[in-house]
Amino acid sequence: MLRPDPTRRMPLTLYDNALSTNAQKLRFLLAEAEIAYEAIAVALGPLCPPWYGERHPFATIPLLVDDGFALYESNTMLRYLADRERRTDPRAKAAALQALTPVLTAFEVLLNELDGFGIADCALAGRFATAPRLGVDLSDWPLLTARLQAAWARPSWSASLAAAAR
Repeated sequence: MLRPDPTRRMPLTLYDNALSTNAQKLRFLLAEAEIAYEAIAVALGPLCPPWYGERHPFATIPLLVDDGFALYESNTMLRYLADRERRTDPRAKAAALQALTPVLTAFEVLLNELDGFGIADCALAGRFATAPRLGVDLSDWPLLTARLQAAWARPSWSASLAAAAR
């Protein structure tokens, strides 16, 4: 893998790996919102290059960098991007959420209270992307199954898969 060129600037850089479900949900939102970004492939686990550990405190995937502002928690990245596209200054909010997220011990989505497509769908679709391939039966959760099927049917989901294959 190539080391990124620090002199080359794009507004958004996603340090990515095609096998990462957390990166997948970000590619999904980026495609859905038609947000331009540079993707830099990073190997997982023991193959992770040393330079990446200098950028990410846990050396895990993904890492999102927006003009020097780094986020390393994927659900915080989704919120940040959603706020960013509303043209607000989301950095303080994202930094606080990022600090709280690792402390949280459970994640529950109240599917019956969600209206329309949103970042929760990106998070769910990315998190559960490997479930069908692994033979995980989600039939006991019909709302979750329906939302996943709807998300995976979107053209932006296919675009996010294609982006991972590049």
